[in-house]
Amino acid sequence: MGRLPVILALALAFLWAYQSMPAAGWVYEDTALMVSSAARPAIGPRALTYWTWRVARSPQASHVLNLALHAVVAVLVGLFAVRLGLSSWAGWVATAFVLLHPLAVESVAYATGRAELLAAIGVLLACLTAPGPHAWWRWIVVAGCVALAVLSKESAVV
Repeated sequence: MGRLPVILALALAFLWAYQSMPAAGWVYEDTALMVSSAARPAIGPRALTYWTWRVARSPQASHVLNLALHAVVAVLVGLFAVRLGLSSWAGWVATAFVLLHPLAVESVAYATGRAELLAAIGVLLACLTAPGPHAWWRWIVVAGCVALAVLSKESAVV
């Protein structure tokens, strides 16, 4: 089986699983969060997360952004699995698991879950960049990825 059918199957399953998400409204504390994010400073803890809250102000834009970030996280997990030495089939399974697992709904449905998605992207990019031939530029990229993660959520340091 080639890559294209697997990609299409995952994309269709992802779209089917989250089909109602873009039309949904704010969830629980999201309304209060949107009001309080307008008063947050542009520099400081979670600055990147607060910036994305200012960009995606409507529930629909927020949910679509979270869906896109979730898809990026799933692809990065699959790439990381392959980078760790697993087969490409195992990488696809890891991508599907992250993409479609029911526990992932919270980070996609809540606007507050965007911090976890952005932090995961930064950490996974750092993990994908770090191994390989030792070059000075590689560590600058890793530091930038870690900075991206930490500016999204402080727990990314761990």
